[in-house]
Amino acid sequence: MADDIDWRDLNPTDGAVVYSSEFDAYNSTYFDDYDRLTYAVANTTSHEMGHLLGLCHHHAFGPIGTADVPGYGEYPFTEGGAETNDHLMATGCTGISLEERVADRYFGERESRVLDVASGMISMHDEADDHSTRETAQALGGGSDLGVTASLDVVGETDWYGFWLEEGDLLSIEVYSERCSRFTDPIDPFFGLYDPYGTLLGSYDDYWSYSTGRDAALLDYQIAETGMWYVVVGGNYTDRTYRDIGGEENGIGDYEVWVHRDPVPEPATCAMLIVGLGGVLVWRRRSR
Repeated sequence: MADDIDWRDLNPTDGAVVYSSEFDAYNSTYFDDYDRLTYAVANTTSHEMGHLLGLCHHHAFGPIGTADVPGYGEYPFTEGGAETNDHLMATGCTGISLEERVADRYFGERESRVLDVASGMISMHDEADDHSTRETAQALGGGSDLGVTASLDVVGETDWYGFWLEEGDLLSIEVYSERCSRFTDPIDPFFGLYDPYGTLLGSYDDYWSYSTGRDAALLDYQIAETGMWYVVVGGNYTDRTYRDIGGEENGIGDYEVWVHRDPVPEPATCAMLIVGLGGVLVWRRRSR
């Protein structure tokens, strides 16, 4: 049991508890084997430590590129791919079996990039004074990991952000508020994704209740065209299905948006070597 999902690892005093006696009480058939017991304790401890570094259960989804369909409460999450339950942040809500719990698991690629953020490998931006329209959208650049800590101060307000993407990129967006316990006034966020022409491609709200609560996320969206793309963040209030977490029902409060870009893969080294050798052979033939 972890104290918090500490996104960006900003709380140095949080901790976690692992109830070791539960392993024997749960099913001694599996835990009477030393190796299985070792893996079970190590996996559980690593899982809870992962929460203290900002990892959520849905970060176990994998491999990258297979989680483009939001779960919206589906149980278990099946779109995540076959690797999901091999990863340390997998849990009961991903349908992990007892056999998988006592296997040698690891942090996958999606989990690793969140750990990179926890180690400071993210470009954090200050919130712009006015970015309430597409014309005044706050430009975040074109890095792999971009973040902004921001707030909504007026009922019905929305914040616009723009970032440069290349055709073929895989885009993931997460808006944190409920998961950030450091926020004294969290909201129930939602966001929309717009292409370079200002066309709304999708609106995303409560992603997966078993992992994100009422926070919003989009994973592995493939970019169709190079250009400036936009995300607009808002807070749910009385005229929407879900209301403000604080109970004031006004959609006013704090949030943090994280934009992650998996760039178009570079040609493999071995493929480039083959192309290069082919060029050398052609040159030698021509020389003869």
